[in-house]
Parts: sequence; structure tokens; C-alpha cells
Amino acid sequence: LYDGSISYWQGSNESNLWGTVYTAHFFVEAKKAGFYIDENVLSKLLSYLNKKVKEKNTYDYVTFSNNKKTIIKIAQKEIIYALYVLALADNGDISTMNYYKSMPQLLTNDTKYLLAGAYALMEKRNSFAELIPNNFNQELTERQSGGCFDSNIRANAIMLNVLLEVDPSNLQIRVIVKYLSQNFENIYST
Repeated sequence: LYDGSISYWQGSNESNLWGTVYTAHFFVEAKKAGFYIDENVLSKLLSYLNKKVKEKNTYDYVTFSNNKKTIIKIAQKEIIYALYVLALADNGDISTMNYYKSMPQLLTNDTKYLLAGAYALMEKRNSFAELIPNNFNQELTERQSGGCFDSNIRANAIMLNVLLEVDPSNLQIRVIVKYLSQNFENIYST
């Protein structure tokens, strides 16, 4: 779209933040792998994300524990994912990252991994170590068909993706892979 964002549906003029972050992530990974990426398009995507991360939006998040549903206020997951992708693109926003690091009550398990990964990508290993959990705790959330398209599988797969990128020898990787493979029947889409 005109502002550098991506719409979810072809022909729509409405930005989709998750789709924009995901597209930027895909472009950064493709570029790292040696594929041609239009630098102008990538630059516009990253510029849009740089603006969005400063908004510091929150929302009501549904999580489950011991068969109990809980609603808490958290940081918009798209924002934390954008911070990770910006760091991956060598365009990190340390001041916004520091804001979220100072507000741990706004982070879920998967966003802790994303924020920790952003620090690791920016060579801030102490902050990575402070944020990354010592043990894997699965993220159990309500499945969403919009917003950040959250689900148990998506949230936990993102945690795995971060570890594979920034800490490939982390012992949690085996545990997360096992969890995801045992829950394979719950994968509904790409």
C-alpha cells in the first residue's frame, strides 16, 4: 500500500500489520538466502514497521492454564514480532525494545523469545539471557483468524524459529520440536 504496509486481501486498501511483518520477515530471509529482493519494497516495509513499533499498543489476550481461561493485557504481538524482524534486517530499535524489556508483564512466552531474539541479533547477549526463559513453557492461547493469527502451534513455532536463528545449540529446541510434533494434528493452515 502507499504507506509501505501490506493488505491481507488483494485489492484491499486496509493495512494488515501481521501480514506486513510476516512479509518483511520473508523478504529478509529470502535476501539472506541470496534471492533477489526489490530493495525499495523492503525499505518501505521496514520503514512502516519502524513507525508501527513506536505505537506501543496493547490488547486483551486469552490464555489457558489448568483448564482455566484468563484474559490479560499484553503488548500487541505484531509489534514485538516487528522488533525482531527489524533487528534481523540490521535495523533494530533498541529504545522500543528496552521499553518492552522494562514491562515484562506485557510479554507472553512467545513474545519474550521474539524480544530476546531481537537483542541477540543486535549483539546484546546479556539482554537475550535476561529475557529468554531457562525452560520451555508452551504458550497456550486462543486460536485467532485475524489480528496476529495466534494459535498454540503458531506461538510455539515462533519460539522455535527464534532459537534456531540466534541460539541453535539451545537445549529447548528438542523440547519444542517434540511438543510441536506431538501436536501436529492441530495445525490448521500454513
